[in-house]
Amino acid sequence: MRKILVNEDYLDMGTPAGSSVLLKGVVFDNTSTSQWVHPPLRDFSFIKYALKTLCRESGIVRDRKATVEVAALLMALVKEGVHCEAELVDRARQRWSAAKVH
Repeated sequence: MRKILVNEDYLDMGTPAGSSVLLKGVVFDNTSTSQWVHPPLRDFSFIKYALKTLCRESGIVRDRKATVEVAALLMALVKEGVHCEAELVDRARQRWSAAKVH
């Protein structure tokens, strides 16, 4: 079995990296864990539950590209310091509503 890099399939779909409206303004960098204010997370289940909630609400079923975009948005929010499922879902909804306005 071949290992797939995080966004390898997504980036090969003809969409330039970083062109998503949802991820506009999100900066991904290679910061070390020593720069985190909070201790490193050990349980990421709250992200999985937030992803499931947002995908159900948006009607995303079997759409890998859309799921990867939502997951990337959630990971960016976690990196910004959101460590609660409810807050994560709310902030993602806010980001979507802002993206729809523009």
